[in-house]
Amino acid sequence: LMEMDSYTAAAQLALGGMAPALIPKSILTTLNITPKFCYDFEELDQLVRPIHICLRHSTYRSERVKALTESIADVVAKEVSLP
Repeated sequence: LMEMDSYTAAAQLALGGMAPALIPKSILTTLNITPKFCYDFEELDQLVRPIHICLRHSTYRSERVKALTESIADVVAKEVSLP
């Protein structure tokens, strides 16, 4: 059992064969991790974890940050619209 401060690092280690990792779907989308590398736990579908992105205003120009925020916004919009 290992505790990581970064979901990205945990995902990369898992893909490298180090150990399985529990990763939010938004990170899977952002990193373009294909479903063949994932196992979806239906029991976890109801979990909700609020997040906040804090960064310098100039960082919004970064393509990586834009991709991250768009991925999160897409997931949130889809989840909120579910019945």
